[in-house]
Amino acid sequence: MSESLFKFFPYKAHDLDAIANNYLWFSHYSKFNDPFEDVFIKNAFDYKKLEFNEITAINFYKDLHRGRIPLTQVEQSILEMKFKGTFEAEYNRLISVTFLGAKKRFEDFVDNYKACCFARNNEYGDVLKNRLMWSHYADGLRGFCIEFNKKMLMKGITENLGEEIFFSEMKYGQLKKFSFEELAINSARNINSGTNVFSIGDIASLKSEEWAYESEFRLLTELCSEVKIPIESIASITVGVKMSHTKSTTLKSILQGIPKLKCSLYEAYIDKDTFEIEKKYICEIQ
Repeated sequence: MSESLFKFFPYKAHDLDAIANNYLWFSHYSKFNDPFEDVFIKNAFDYKKLEFNEITAINFYKDLHRGRIPLTQVEQSILEMKFKGTFEAEYNRLISVTFLGAKKRFEDFVDNYKACCFARNNEYGDVLKNRLMWSHYADGLRGFCIEFNKKMLMKGITENLGEEIFFSEMKYGQLKKFSFEELAINSARNINSGTNVFSIGDIASLKSEEWAYESEFRLLTELCSEVKIPIESIASITVGVKMSHTKSTTLKSILQGIPKLKCSLYEAYIDKDTFEIEKKYICEIQ
């Protein structure tokens, strides 16, 4: 069974427009509801120099050039620099150049990339039963949630954009300054040794641990904010029980008028015995 992605909507005019016209809105990082993200990504690196460790430096130098330059040639180069007394200076130069390049790339990433954010089922349970998701993103059960087939959605968007859609699976932890030198060493090790320790690339996908309940998955593009989606990627739609009758009728009318849309419509409600959020089947949209 294909993995699902869930997108919650509070029921605004632009939400209805997006559904009626088969698109998703991709937002700049500066527009996110989490005010820390753009600030953190641009300022997460600490360039404080660590005490020089020759073994660490040698391994980094080897990992950095592995696959591009024969190992024997790399080792010969290291020996020559050590003989001349320039190895530490060359290592520091590499770290400095890598730091400046990474800082520029992350600044460009935050300024130019746009993202569309989704939730996934996770260890916290079924996302459609998550009180916080309905409260924070669907106006307290007055909005709705669309379930997408992840594979079909990404394939269709890629075809519509004419280039591969990027994605990011968010990680959660403490937001803090990270030693750039340590991250650079980890990055080189990950690429060449198959490890998965926290590295430079993980900075852009790290959020504060308070957000872990979302198990967030992002699609990313530089091209545009209004991104067309394949209508067949919609697997189901769930409306909140507190949505007014007028709004519910309007939403159903819009859904029934979308060509080729075929999916089940559900209602999310609060069980009065367990006080859990449950859902019940309403009808087929076709």
